[in-house]
Amino acid sequence: MDNSADCDDTDPLVNPDAVEIADNDIDENCDGLDLKTWYADSDGDGFGDGNTSLLDNVQPDGYVADNTDCDDTDATINPDTIWYADLDGDGFGDPDSGQTGCVSPGLEYVLDDNDCDDTDPLVNPGATEILNNSIDDDCNPS
Repeated sequence: MDNSADCDDTDPLVNPDAVEIADNDIDENCDGLDLKTWYADSDGDGFGDGNTSLLDNVQPDGYVADNTDCDDTDATINPDTIWYADLDGDGFGDPDSGQTGCVSPGLEYVLDDNDCDDTDPLVNPGATEILNNSIDDDCNPS
């Protein structure tokens, strides 16, 4: 017997009375939608909190499909965060030394990438320019 409401006559587990199973990309109950798990993205960085989720057929506001946020209270900290080596310890990192991850790869890494000379702690964007010393002390060439 053909039932026009059944969206897959070849699979007895797929029919209008079936229970929808989340995240398997199958529309078991033939409603045209697939049940998904969505994760709260409180900081709006596109990465969700793996500990706060809900099931829904459509993406709710403030939720994302990704559950890999390492700090959902800080949009600057997520799996795409770039950490920069600060070898001279002045708090400013070398822009050519970025490493991506949730946490700093070590104590000598910072979020700032504005150091123009990471071998000299007296040369950085927070330093005072000393005139006529042939050094760009404050990393501002002008």
